[in-house]
Amino acid sequence: MSQQTQTSNHSICNTMKIRNISQFILIFFSATIISILIHEIGHCIFYWIQGIPASLSLTKEYPLQDITVQNYRIGSLGGPVTNFIQIIIVLILIRKYQNNRISNMVLVSFLLVNIYYFIFRSLIAILKRDGGELEDAANLFGLNYWMFIVLFLTVTVISMCIWIKLESIRINFTNIFRFIGLFITFVVIVIMLETVDKKLFWSKFPKIEIDDGRVYHDPQRY
Repeated sequence: MSQQTQTSNHSICNTMKIRNISQFILIFFSATIISILIHEIGHCIFYWIQGIPASLSLTKEYPLQDITVQNYRIGSLGGPVTNFIQIIIVLILIRKYQNNRISNMVLVSFLLVNIYYFIFRSLIAILKRDGGELEDAANLFGLNYWMFIVLFLTVTVISMCIWIKLESIRINFTNIFRFIGLFITFVVIVIMLETVDKKLFWSKFPKIEIDDGRVYHDPQRY
């Protein structure tokens, strides 16, 4: 094979790699936005089930009336439940579409986004020493939020192990670096979306109070 042909083949391979990376980043970004919206819809569904009107913006759900502590606890559970359901659906489908490059990218993106949600939410609770909505959801079952964090991280580890086995992924420095890099990307996307959401939409929803004295949402703060 001539040197010119080798150079041409090398350039094509590099172009394909760059294209694949670009496609994956775009799919991952889209999956993050869609998954966050599904998470917020999950909260809304659990309010609707209780007969409470609710709506959502990009990164937050809003019961459209004052609520009780029990209402809030049930509503708080809806988001994590939808994340868990997404993980189960992806793990069921991922083997079937393993050889379809785009489909596999989509499924892997949704799997990672939901795994990252559990990690991110757990880290926030640990760093702030405040479970937030996790604590209220945990109280629904008579648990504290530390138990919920353990549950979240357990789901994360099990999901990762199943995915690694299904996809025959090698655990090496390169893949660990990619996993951490994508997690940082996920966090940046979430922060960007929340910043935009806060400026454009949060002030448009009414003040909502919980019957234990807490204010769930106050538009004057935004």
